[in-house]
Amino acid sequence: MRTPKTILGISLLIISLAINGCTLFPSTNKTRPAPTRPKMTSPTKRTPSDKVRPAPTKRTPAISSMTEKEITDRLTKIDASLKKDDWAAVNKETNSLGGDMLRFRPTGAKGKSLRETANFDTLYAKLQADVKTKNKTAVMNDVKNLQNSMGNIKTSKS
Repeated sequence: MRTPKTILGISLLIISLAINGCTLFPSTNKTRPAPTRPKMTSPTKRTPSDKVRPAPTKRTPAISSMTEKEITDRLTKIDASLKKDDWAAVNKETNSLGGDMLRFRPTGAKGKSLRETANFDTLYAKLQADVKTKNKTAVMNDVKNLQNSMGNIKTSKS
């Protein structure tokens, strides 16, 4: 009688292990859940009064337009530097003239003639090339031609 009870006990133990699985015995190797990412903060809309002003050292001054007089003044500075044989100053003033040409606005309301502007651009390119080669007579002629060209830039009729 003892064997059937032992077989019954062992079979109940096997069935209970099969039903419960390994959860009958506590496990220390539990898997951890995946880490969650922090929630991304969305940018908030700023009202015009909330705008952050840049530091005083980072502020850029407003770029103003140039007039004919200011460009002719730049040309006279080039001529004066050329008479002193200061090629570094001539080169600096020539490069500044290129930036001034980009900001040039004619005093008339209708704008400038594209033909005269193209002529002015070619004369400026010649001036730059002559300054790089330090050709004094050619630079003097180029400055005179640019001054004459500045006189020709007028408001267009269309």
